[in-house]
Amino acid sequence: MSESQGPTVRRRIVASELKRLRAEADLRQQVVADAVELDQSALSRYEQAKSSMTVHVAEKLFSYYGVGGEQLEWMLELVRGSRKRGWLKDFTGVVPNWFEGFVALERDASKLYELAIHVVPGAFQTEAYAHAIMKSGLSTTNLDEAVQARMKRSKVFQREHPPEYWAVICESALRCVVGSPKVMADQLHHLIDMSKTPNITIQVLPNSAGAHPSMVCPFLLLRFDLAPHYGVVYMDYLSGSIYRDDPQEVDLYDTALRHLIKAALPETSSRTMMANIAKELHK
Repeated sequence: MSESQGPTVRRRIVASELKRLRAEADLRQQVVADAVELDQSALSRYEQAKSSMTVHVAEKLFSYYGVGGEQLEWMLELVRGSRKRGWLKDFTGVVPNWFEGFVALERDASKLYELAIHVVPGAFQTEAYAHAIMKSGLSTTNLDEAVQARMKRSKVFQREHPPEYWAVICESALRCVVGSPKVMADQLHHLIDMSKTPNITIQVLPNSAGAHPSMVCPFLLLRFDLAPHYGVVYMDYLSGSIYRDDPQEVDLYDTALRHLIKAALPETSSRTMMANIAKELHK
């Protein structure tokens, strides 16, 4: 998949689960189609994410495979195509349409792995840092509201079962003075505090590590407990975003992450480096 929006990504999650469940049951498409009174060609399109299906058909298919409870409800929510916007409803016209799909995925993800090269990850940004980043952009429309929308993303860590978040942040992102020395120092201390949260791991990849996989390509990989065999890689740029969820491509990013985690400083050493950089900013 090259470039796509949230609904297409959600359709592919459903397709991935349909194929996995049928493979586990060791059933041919025709057998499943007959059992749920569905045309085999339609089932084929659903499994390839080429067509959207109704909630009624989805419920019949997943129930046939024995899916129930929370997982069934989540799958049906994905099938509906229009996710509940939650806090996004307060920021209509502020959060870009192409970003809404990611926010929905981030909300449901159980594990997130991020490589940040030049900028501190959005979910970890302080308000002052986010304001300085956005103010430097090409558009300052609704700047204050856009900053507040970004701050809302951190709420994902306050839910009853927060996701595991593992971030590898390049030293260059920590040494780029965004806003002012004080803004940057406060941001570094905020990262240190967040890294002490049980479900958050922050490692610094020092400049001395040299060349590494994905040197010019920051990315975020999301995993879902309710669809454990599915992963999606998210990347954004000035005017949009790209999602990659082909299993072979996702495996490449998994491999890159393993190399990055191995090359990065341990957690304690990462906190020490961030604290030392913050001290330098006060000189």
